[in-house]
Amino acid sequence: GGATRRGEGEGEGSEVVGLLRRVERLLVLHTGKEEPVGGRWSSSPPLALPRDGRYPPFELSASCSPGQLASGHQSSGHQSSGHRSGQLVAAKVGSWEVEQTHPSATVVRVLGEAGTAAAESEALLVESDVRLEPFSDEVEACLPPADWSISAREIARRLDLRDAAGVDIFSIDPPGCVDIDDALHLRTLSPGVFEVGVHIADASHFIRPGSALDREAASRGETFYLVNTRANMIPPRLSEDLCSLHPHVDRLAFSALFTMDERANLLSTTFAKSVIRSAGALSYADAQERLEREGCPEPRTAALQTLGRLAVLLKGRRAANGALFLASSEVKFELAPIEEGDASGPMSLPTGMALRKQQAAHSLIEEFMVLANCAVARRVAEAWPEAALLRLHPQPEESKFAALARALEQQGMPFRASGAHELAASLSACTKPADPHFNHLVRLISTRCIAPAKYFRSGAVPREQWLHSGLAEPTYTHFTSPIRRYADQVVHRLLAHAIGWGAAQSEEAVESEEEAAWPERLGELDELIDSLNERHSMAQQAERASAELFTMLYFRDQQATVSDAYVVRVAESGVTLLVPEHGFEGYSHLAPPGGASPFRYDKEREELSAGGCRLRMLDRVRVRISVELGPLSKPRLVLAIVEPKLPKGAAAAPRPTAFQEAIAEEAASPRGGSRRGGGKKASRQQRSRGNPRSARRQPAEFRVQRS
Repeated sequence: GGATRRGEGEGEGSEVVGLLRRVERLLVLHTGKEEPVGGRWSSSPPLALPRDGRYPPFELSASCSPGQLASGHQSSGHQSSGHRSGQLVAAKVGSWEVEQTHPSATVVRVLGEAGTAAAESEALLVESDVRLEPFSDEVEACLPPADWSISAREIARRLDLRDAAGVDIFSIDPPGCVDIDDALHLRTLSPGVFEVGVHIADASHFIRPGSALDREAASRGETFYLVNTRANMIPPRLSEDLCSLHPHVDRLAFSALFTMDERANLLSTTFAKSVIRSAGALSYADAQERLEREGCPEPRTAALQTLGRLAVLLKGRRAANGALFLASSEVKFELAPIEEGDASGPMSLPTGMALRKQQAAHSLIEEFMVLANCAVARRVAEAWPEAALLRLHPQPEESKFAALARALEQQGMPFRASGAHELAASLSACTKPADPHFNHLVRLISTRCIAPAKYFRSGAVPREQWLHSGLAEPTYTHFTSPIRRYADQVVHRLLAHAIGWGAAQSEEAVESEEEAAWPERLGELDELIDSLNERHSMAQQAERASAELFTMLYFRDQQATVSDAYVVRVAESGVTLLVPEHGFEGYSHLAPPGGASPFRYDKEREELSAGGCRLRMLDRVRVRISVELGPLSKPRLVLAIVEPKLPKGAAAAPRPTAFQEAIAEEAASPRGGSRRGGGKKASRQQRSRGNPRSARRQPAEFRVQRS
């Protein structure tokens, strides 16, 4: 085809040149406010508009009952309290026949009333392809029996660290964490020489290649973490029990043992399948308190403080090599249960929200996870030069930073991004003593200027392109979260083969000769890697969408709040604003619907100006935060600039919703009088309009992901 879609105010677009495959995915449709009259809809068949503005309106097929839509039956069996603001439905795309003005869609289930917490939460699950359904009987049959325990034979072939002298193993995780992937220990070997153990759950021991459990885990890709729930990659029997490194129980692990001196110089590395018994589970707050404790600490605290000093040295070394320490706005919510529920269980509403504070304890864990991931990457790349699953992060492209560089130079701050070293130095120099948010703001904006990291096969990419520029590591992979990421499962198998530990040695996973050669099936591995990259992107999208939804729910129940905000993007119709206190972005429309904007847009300078009012990237403004509860559209955060004072005519009434526009367009032409040609043209126009998302959670591509 030749259809293009352009970004809001950017003038950039892309062209579809071919269709590779059809992806069967449900859409969330809004049925509008129309009431059935005498048991029939005023427009027949009913018209529904997708929440995703890239699609045209759909005609609901005859299999959809208008009575069901009107009554608001949800998939959980609950009923909504009347049909006040239209229904959300999950629908499967059907056909688009020549006589149809719009394509058809079949309703799979009714999600509930638009705007309610339960319906909006379930819509998010559908849009992000989050799989909360129970694991199949076939998958459950792959799990160990209820009375399973580690056999003496299995222990005998592993490194037994349960009672090893001087080995105190502990984990550090958020409070309430039940899927514990990793644990650490530090043992002093001689004055100034230490053994650091990074112990990772040996989930691959229980997952036989090619089994139903393995196929399901590969399909899910990774665990999806939402504000109020999570969708596990593997069944809870493994993720929360047998694989999770809970304290005071014996667990199977894959251990990386590092010998290093007091300057964090690496002296040797050993990998071994092991049996461990964690002696304690610390929260990040517990670990931080121990790191800051003075005096003569007890042994575990002393070990933790030594690990902290080594982590600082490791991080400093990466910084010297050009690592990019960018920023993310992670928010934690306080939740209270409500009676309203959805298909996934009880619903919660946010009663409080605050930014997560990054502390030394977080950095400690991140550094040793990076250390282990890098060591494993080097080993599997050496053993499997064509078939190692690795992770790269492209070098920054200076052209992507042009707008940010101009904005900073206008404030007297030169900015260079021709390489990771220059970018890191520029970011460190962007400070304002009177504005503690400024450096964080610049790092946040820089995050979106850099392409995300991705998985790749070692033989498919030239060696000089393997660099993970964000971490400043020449060879990198994911090894440390096999409970949560399938990529780590693949890497565990590669490493096991590399050290001479085949799955045939495991009692639970007896592999065939064909399965032993699986890394050599490069075509299948390439397809798997593409799928894992897609699922990782969707997991991040779901995380952001969940935080966005709960931010909206929080402010929906608050009085209008006034807060500081910063301009992070300028377009002809308005500005994108970051609210650092609450960690979210929103789009502020400055042009009234159907009217001319009082602002003049200077595209080259990326500036809006009207009289004495001027808005540029990095400007600080004051905004009023509220929630727009339109009867047809998705509830959205609204940011209205209150300082500086805007000229008359700016930011008048909110724009009509896409559904209102579609209905108006339908009313302007005879229903059914045009054949597909005219309807298709209108649909393409609607498809290309696309509104910017009103409140986007800042992505965290540069947070060292443990999940």
